[in-house]
Amino acid sequence: MTTFGDILAEFKKLALGEAENIVPIMDNETLVNGLIAWKSVKVTYKQLTECTETDDTARWEWLWKNVDFDMTMFATVAGVKAQDASSLFFRLKGLRLIYPDGTINVLAKQYLQAQIMTKIRSATKTSREKPQPESAKS
Repeated sequence: MTTFGDILAEFKKLALGEAENIVPIMDNETLVNGLIAWKSVKVTYKQLTECTETDDTARWEWLWKNVDFDMTMFATVAGVKAQDASSLFFRLKGLRLIYPDGTINVLAKQYLQAQIMTKIRSATKTSREKPQPESAKS
């Protein structure tokens, strides 16, 4: 029997070869906020049934049918209106940027980390270039 974890691991492994899936997050702050929010949403597992699906899309949907989470909490943390949360969730899910275990796509995570490091370096450089007030020079 193929387990939930086995199927999920297959999708995570496939994601490494699908870098194009992260392109939509490059210029979309809402998707980025959704990715960040997804990591803080509590996911609970339902009573697992055996997956008899062979098609990748059907297996992906089977994974999601076996978990529950609080869409209201997701909306709040993502900073979107409750009526927009489902659309955001389904887009992230459809792009396979989020996983039903509460994690996110490894390439998306690396992209976010690179963006953070760039902003930190930029902020540090900017703060070093600003002239110090006379009171701070003493």
